Amino acid sequence: NFTVSDIGENKAGVLADRIWDTSFRGTVNDEPFKVLTAKQLQGYNLVVCCADNLAVRRLLYQQGFGADAKLKWLDLRAQGRNGVLVSYLADPSMKRLADGADGSFSCQAQSWDGTAKDIDCMNIVIAATAAQWIQKWFNNNNDVKDMMVLNI
Repeated sequence: NFTVSDIGENKAGVLADRIWDTSFRGTVNDEPFKVLTAKQLQGYNLVVCCADNLAVRRLLYQQGFGADAKLKWLDLRAQGRNGVLVSYLADPSMKRLADGADGSFSCQAQSWDGTAKDIDCMNIVIAATAAQWIQKWFNNNNDVKDMMVLNI
């Protein structure tokens, strides 16, 4: 999805510029990845978070858990060979997953040197897992997991 000229750019911004058209339901502004508000989350059946920073995740988790959730959300994470899927169905104690330092984090392991040699693809695995989760959820299948941890 990326080219050499994309190195150093915000990956979400690059993809948004590449795929944006008027049929896409979303919001674009001059700083879409710096500030996100609860108001921007309103009106969606399900909000899927693929952000790589805790501030966005905190905003989701503040929307609540279980039947009391103000909105339905799914948080996807990948780092190295580990992936996590957390949904609004999880136990509220899972909000601790949004604790930590502000900033953005890589989907690659901390030891990754930026080359293709040891690149991990857990982001693809967790995206495929989420696609199945979302399909079941929209079909009212009660078999969706509240949380999943994947290690390969």
